[in-house]
Amino acid sequence: MNSKNKNKTMMIYCVKDRMKLPCTVHIEQMQNGRYRLAGTCPNGHKVSQFVTKQQAQGSGLLGNLLGLPNGRVPVLSDLPLIGGLF
Repeated sequence: MNSKNKNKTMMIYCVKDRMKLPCTVHIEQMQNGRYRLAGTCPNGHKVSQFVTKQQAQGSGLLGNLLGLPNGRVPVLSDLPLIGGLF
C-alpha cells in the first residue's frame, strides 16, 4: 500500500464506539488502486473508510491530505497551454 504521511482530523464512524468521532486519518492507495482513509479514533481504535478517487477529488479531501493548494488535484485541463499544442 502506498501511504501518504499527511494526517488530518475528520469525523469518521468508529465501529467499536458506535458513533462518529473526530479521528486522525491519512489517505492510502491500496495495491488494487482503491483509496481509503485509515487512522485511529481518540480511544485508540483503528478506523478505515473506502473512498473513490472521484469523491476524494470532488470534496478536496485528496488534495487537502496531499497538501495541494486549494485542496484540488490538478487535471490536464488545469495545466497552462504550452505553445498552443492543445
